[in-house]
Amino acid sequence: MSKQPKGSSKASRKTKYPGVYSARNEAGGYEIVFDGPRTSGKRNQITEVLDPEKFNTAAKAASERARRIAEVQNGRFIEPCKMTVIEFLTEYIESRSPYIKVSTKYNYSCALKFFSNSAIANIQIAKLNAHHIEQAMIEVIRNGLGVSSARLYLRLLSRSLRKAVRQKLIAENPCDLVELPRSTKKEVVIMSPEEMLSYLKSLSFEGIWNSFVKDLGYHEKDVKDLWSKYRLHGIGSMPDDISAIEKKIKKKADASEVYLNLATLFFGTGARRGELLGICDDDIDFQSGTLTFRQSVVRGFKGRPFIQESLKSDSSRRTITIHENEMRVLKRQIMLRNKQKIKLGARYNDNGLVFATPDGRPMRPSVVSLRFRKTFVAFERPDFSLHDTRHTHASLLIMAGLPITDVAARLGHANPAITLSTYTHFLQDRSKVASDKWGEILRNASV
Repeated sequence: MSKQPKGSSKASRKTKYPGVYSARNEAGGYEIVFDGPRTSGKRNQITEVLDPEKFNTAAKAASERARRIAEVQNGRFIEPCKMTVIEFLTEYIESRSPYIKVSTKYNYSCALKFFSNSAIANIQIAKLNAHHIEQAMIEVIRNGLGVSSARLYLRLLSRSLRKAVRQKLIAENPCDLVELPRSTKKEVVIMSPEEMLSYLKSLSFEGIWNSFVKDLGYHEKDVKDLWSKYRLHGIGSMPDDISAIEKKIKKKADASEVYLNLATLFFGTGARRGELLGICDDDIDFQSGTLTFRQSVVRGFKGRPFIQESLKSDSSRRTITIHENEMRVLKRQIMLRNKQKIKLGARYNDNGLVFATPDGRPMRPSVVSLRFRKTFVAFERPDFSLHDTRHTHASLLIMAGLPITDVAARLGHANPAITLSTYTHFLQDRSKVASDKWGEILRNASV
C-alpha cells in the first residue's frame, strides 16, 4: 500500500464546515462527503471532488453539500455516473444500430472515430460540461470538417446524453448550453439551359470526337466540317491522324455513355444521387411516362455501395412525370445493361438496377461524383457539383413559372418552405417578371 503524501489524511484536511475537506489534487479546491440514497438498506457514503473554479471557498463547497443532501432527502439526487463519454456513446450507437439506416450508421461511425480521438473521450459523462463540448466542436471545425459536421456530431452527442438524463445517470444535458456558429449558406449554383445542353453534348460521342480531334491541333471550324464529313461518309473520308485514333474515341465514348445517360436524368429529374442510382426496371412506367423513387444506393461501411430500401425521408418516396427525352434515355440505358447481362451470363450480379457497374453491382456514389467532378472541370465549370444538377432542375422550373408546391413535390421536399428558402433568389426573378407584366397590362389598358 502506497504512503499518502504528508497532510493528505482526512483529519488534516478538515475545514470548519462538516463534511467539507481540502481536495487531494494539484488543482486544489474541495471535496464533499455526504450520505447518498441507501442501497439494499445499507449506508451509501458518497465522496465527490468539486470543480475548483466554481467552488473556490469552503463556504461554497458547504453550500453545494447542503444542496446535494436536500436532493437526497427529496428523492431527486442522481449519483454521478462513472461511464466515460466514449463508453456511453459507443453503447448508445450499438443500441440504435438495429433501427437506423446504413447511411446514418456510416455518419455515426465517422462521429465515433472523431470522439474516440478527442479530448473529451475519457471524461466521465457526469463531469462533462458545455465548455468541454464546445472545445471539441471547435476541434472539428479546425480539422477542416466544417460547421455542418460539428452540428452533426453535436446532435449525436446530445441525443445520447438525453438518454443518460432519462436513465437518471446525469441531471442535465450539457449539450443544451452549447452554441455553434451557423453554417454558411452556400450560394445555389446552376447552369443555363444552353450551358446544360452544351455540357451534355460534351459527354456524347460527338463531343468526345470533337475533343480528340481538337487535341490533334485542328481549328474549331475545321472540327465542325470534319464531323459533318465523318457522319456522312464514315472513317474512310478522314485524314490518317484521325483514322488512327478512331478506336480510342469509340472506347471512351462507350465507357462514357452510362454517365451521359445519368447526367441527362440528373438534370431532367432533379433527383438526388443515391435515388437515381437506386432505380429499377419496375420503377419506370413507359406507358404513363412516370418514374418512381423508392430506394437509394448509399455509402456503406468501408465505402462499399449498399442498396437501402428507403430514402432520405417519407416525402422523398415519390412518383414524377418525366419528359419523353428522359424516357428514351432510360430505354437506351436498359438496352445497354441487358446487353451486358447477356455477355456475362451467370457472372452478372443482378440487383435489378438500371444503372450498375459492368458486372451488375451498385455503382459507388463517391466514384460517380468524382467522375462528374472531372467532367465539370473539363467543361470549365469547376464551381459546379453533381448536386447542382438538382438545383438547376428546380431553379429552371421556378423561373419558368411552375408553382413552388409542385417543385417541392417533384424534389421530394417534406415542406415547401425548404424549397422556398433554397431558391428565394429565383423567386425574386419571377417577381420582377410579374411586375413587368403588370406594367404591360396598365400600358395596354384603355380608360
